[in-house]
Amino acid sequence: MKKIFDFGKKEQVPPCPPFKLPNFFGLHTPNYIPGYLIQSKDLPKIHKAALLGDVAKVQHLLLFGKNSVNDVDREKRTCLHLACANGHPDVVSLLIERKCDLNLLDTDHRTPFMKAIQCEEGKCT
Repeated sequence: MKKIFDFGKKEQVPPCPPFKLPNFFGLHTPNYIPGYLIQSKDLPKIHKAALLGDVAKVQHLLLFGKNSVNDVDREKRTCLHLACANGHPDVVSLLIERKCDLNLLDTDHRTPFMKAIQCEEGKCT
């Protein structure tokens, strides 16, 4: 029987190391995380592979046509968004070689390049 309500803990992967962000009054906001909070069960296979930096799996899924380079998840993130936010330059270069769209926006209205800068992933930019 399918569960209707799930009140248990959900697995979340913190994307980048937290840092303190100064706010309006000069106080620091504790533990601001600049990347994505991700529930892995909501992601398609190609997004999971890009999140983990598994170049072979991403290439396999693209080669056999199971996924497209510009597929989006519920939050309108592409594989490139996740690879840039988590610092996987090999996956980024593979997706760019496959002619992915570099200017797609997620629900926060950010491109993958903006996420790489926000998460301080210099190799991905």
